[in-house]
Amino acid sequence: TARTGAAVEQKVPTEGTQILDFGAYHGLNYELETCDLIIAVLGSRLWQQCQAMQCVDQLKHLKNVLFMTNYGDSRSAKTYARQLHQSVACFPLDEDPFFVSDQKRKLFDQLLNQKGWWKE
Repeated sequence: TARTGAAVEQKVPTEGTQILDFGAYHGLNYELETCDLIIAVLGSRLWQQCQAMQCVDQLKHLKNVLFMTNYGDSRSAKTYARQLHQSVACFPLDEDPFFVSDQKRKLFDQLLNQKGWWKE
């Protein structure tokens, strides 16, 4: 049985990756400065962009953040990039968003190398 909610203490792994899903950009009450890397996946739908920009305003001052749009929407990525004055990646749209395709692996390798967070 999954245990979630504000009253449940989450065990932070000592190594590996911890993924936090903030859903609709609510509750960024997490010690984000302690994260090695934050990949903020921003909604690409028009009705999501206003709320997403509130999230961006809380994250853009951090040096460990990569911004990305969802659904392969390069138009939204360009809109966010103009507002942020930095590049915003576009997550590839394909049949299975959870399958790590060569295209997705290449994108993340490229982004992490570009930021100096990952060396092959």
